[in-house]
Amino acid sequence: MRERFRRFASSDANITALRLEHFTALLETILVFSIFYLIQFAFRGFFEPALDTPVTLGTLSTNLGWIVASILGLCLVPVFIRWISKGWKLADFGFAPRPGRRDMILAAYIGVVMGLWFSLGFWVSPEAFNDARSLLAIHDWWDALFYMGYVAIFAGALRSEFFYRGYIQKLLTLEYGTAWGTLLALLFFLVSFHWLGWIHVISILAPIGLGSALLFNRRGAIYGPLIYHSLTFILGFLGYAFLELTQGGYAIYTAILVLIVALGFWPMRLPLLLLGRHLVSLIRGLRSYWLRNGVIAVSMVVIIRVLWETAHTNLTAHTWFTIIFTIVLVTYKMIERHYQLRRILGA
Repeated sequence: MRERFRRFASSDANITALRLEHFTALLETILVFSIFYLIQFAFRGFFEPALDTPVTLGTLSTNLGWIVASILGLCLVPVFIRWISKGWKLADFGFAPRPGRRDMILAAYIGVVMGLWFSLGFWVSPEAFNDARSLLAIHDWWDALFYMGYVAIFAGALRSEFFYRGYIQKLLTLEYGTAWGTLLALLFFLVSFHWLGWIHVISILAPIGLGSALLFNRRGAIYGPLIYHSLTFILGFLGYAFLELTQGGYAIYTAILVLIVALGFWPMRLPLLLLGRHLVSLIRGLRSYWLRNGVIAVSMVVIIRVLWETAHTNLTAHTWFTIIFTIVLVTYKMIERHYQLRRILGA
């Protein structure tokens, strides 16, 4: 049976004129990201002593307090803002559509493909992954299990997919259409992780972000991206563990993944083809309003970089920026609704 993408958002053709509300989503996402950094860096000092269960492997701190602060920023803040502004419920963040069996199988398959790519990177080009190897110092199988379970699923995939797909991509897609909304959300995802180094961003995070974005566009649900993102890191961490802890185990593990990818290609060829066609349609859709949306994209990238720098170097300045930006956004929304009401009454 031929599968089709179910458009959950407006198309680019529906955006006809430049209006105040076209900038509301961008301003809101920037504010939420600013609040996220504020909570993460200002309030983790409270949560870390209260939840004193630090676990540090290599140079990667996985303190439970840090995770709690991150969840408050990445999950609760978007839910609260969307609820008071548009009445969104939790189901509206990508949980409402029922996951289809084919969607889950496709997500798992490309997760295996990306997991193979991830684990091969440590072997093919170890010098390019020196920073990652120091972050992911795996000394025994307990460390590996910790990464494959807690870090890959909860600290990684669940937080990222809820925020970057269920919130950012859905909101920007509703605002700017499928093509530009997907691109803006992908840029948001990549730039916010630029501190990992652009080698890792381009080689690992860019394919993960693009795959998750395409899977999310199939039904507007985060179940597929969650499976894909989780499997990518679980299999990548497992491959790294075999490489570090065993003699010859990595070669056997890699051969098994290659066999799974080869055997799964034929039954997965149609869904993969549809994903490719959807990507082509997104690229073509970028031609609409390219100048306006291009300026928005560049502005967003610059502002996110500035937010990251101020949050890490001058928390006081970042706090004031967040307060002022909150006032600006509230004022902007009031003006926007005023003009919307005038258009409705005038019609």
